[in-house]
Order: sequence, then structure tokens, then C-alpha cells
Amino acid sequence: MLEKDLSLLQCPRCEGDFQIHKEKLRCNKCNSFYDIYDGIPILLTEDAAREEKTSVTYWDNVWRDKKNIRENERVKKKSEIYFEMAGIFNAIPAREFIGKNVLEVGCGGSLFMDYLNKKISPASFWGMDISLPGCKITLYRNPYAKIVCGDIMNPPFRKNSFDFVYSVGLIHHFYSPYDALAAHANLVKAGGVLFCATPNLFALPGKILDIFSYKKTMVGITREKMEECLVENGFEIIKSGYIGGLQPFLMLESYGSLDKFSLLYVLFRNIISPLASLSNIAFMFRLNSYFLSPFIFVCGRKISNY
Repeated sequence: MLEKDLSLLQCPRCEGDFQIHKEKLRCNKCNSFYDIYDGIPILLTEDAAREEKTSVTYWDNVWRDKKNIRENERVKKKSEIYFEMAGIFNAIPAREFIGKNVLEVGCGGSLFMDYLNKKISPASFWGMDISLPGCKITLYRNPYAKIVCGDIMNPPFRKNSFDFVYSVGLIHHFYSPYDALAAHANLVKAGGVLFCATPNLFALPGKILDIFSYKKTMVGITREKMEECLVENGFEIIKSGYIGGLQPFLMLESYGSLDKFSLLYVLFRNIISPLASLSNIAFMFRLNSYFLSPFIFVCGRKISNY
């Protein structure tokens, strides 16, 4: 972490400025000290995510589990995920972010940062995740990025700092996805763009998740509510809708959930997953709908700072 990077950061406790002091970050306002681990500032408050559907401990355990990391790597290497991303990020006016500040919220084990870096490089890529193990994996895969361990509900970034903020599959892990999305919006500068995609828990994909008992860590939000949140925070909607095929969605949501020797795992990997992948043929032609598509997305441009 360099001195020039500190201009975007703030103390999550008091919003004070930082200075580097003996390989730590020191807040000039409240005198709090924060560790820097292998180049990753750990800017968490004591109650980070304590009241949310998934905790710091939950995600630390996810990203310490070698089985989950292998699964994440397997998904990243699957060609289908790039069809998925090409569709998901189709709504983004990517070229205007060349040379600008870009932030991925919930970047642990990111499947998307490398793809976007190739799409809009050169840009100044930042990532934030509540899990230090997740941050370490992302930095290892994306050494060009600046990664911060932080909580979107107590953000370590100044308001109106980024030209492009995005997250995929994050806000449904909060008791209030609406508030989590609003916290994203606060970080976007006037003229900047916010993109957010979240699981469609109200139709067929949600029913599939019910079978595997995933909803215990998820809260749904509708497309209309996502649009409402952006408009209330000074955005105009560029595009919103439903997107994605079943195969990548099922894989992304399956980390660590099934014993690889169980009958359910065998059915999932050898029957359900291959059959679901056939649906991608249709989704490549944008045959997306509320009833079938696994993701809801919204993309908006900030027209004023609140």
C-alpha cells in the first residue's frame, strides 16, 4: 500500500484520514491502528458483519477450505463462465473506465476481476472483501490489484471515490440487500456507474436453491427494488433485467455444500450439472426471463452526489 493510495481510504470507525506508521495504518482522527498483512490493509471494525446472514468467520472458513478453493478454480477455468460474464457485463459501458478507479465489492476468490481487467485495462483495480483469506486468494490471482479487507456496511473507502463499482452474488448475504446496495452507491462518484447482480431467489433458480438448502444464508431482492434503490441514491438506470444460464449458477453456489462421496453429489456432478449446461445454448441467445434466469442485475449511472 503506497502513500498515494491512501487518498481513497478512510477509517471505518470515524472516517478519518490515514497515514502509514511502522507498517500499519494509523487514523489521524481517532488514533486507531490497522494491520497490513502482505500488502492487504485489514480495515474491519469489531462488529463487522456480526448482524448479517453470513459472518467474517463464515467466509474465513469458506476460503480456508482447500476443497472450496479447488471448486472455485474449477469454475474459473470452465469456458461457460466466460459466456456468463460476457452476458452479465454486457450492460456496462466498459471503455469509459480505461484509466479510471474500479472497485469490486465482495472480491474474495473473484471470478470476474481478471476478465474485466482484460476488458477495460489499463484501469486502477481495487477489491474489497470481509475475509482476509478471500482477499489473499484474489491478490495472488490478480497481483496488479489493490485489495482491502473491509466491510461494505462500514466501508474503508471515501464516498464518491470510484468511477465503476460492481458486485456479483453479494448483497443477498445481508439481512437488507437494499441497504447493502445503497452502501455500494455511496462509493460511486457523480458520472460513475454501478453494476450489481444478485441471485433470482423468487422463481425457478430459487426453488433449486431450496432443494439444496442454500436460502438459509440468502435474502432475496426484486429487480424493482434494486432499481428503486439506485434512483433514490441519485442514479439513472442504464439497464436492468434477468440473465444467465443454470450451469454456472449452480456451480457458483455449490462451494463446500455437498460431500463428494454422497449420492446427492454424484447426482449433481454427473447428471444435474451436465443437463443444466445445455440451457446455456438458449441463454447465449439472451432468452432470459424472470422465471428461468438465475441472476437479476441492475446497472445505473450516478447523476448526482447525495
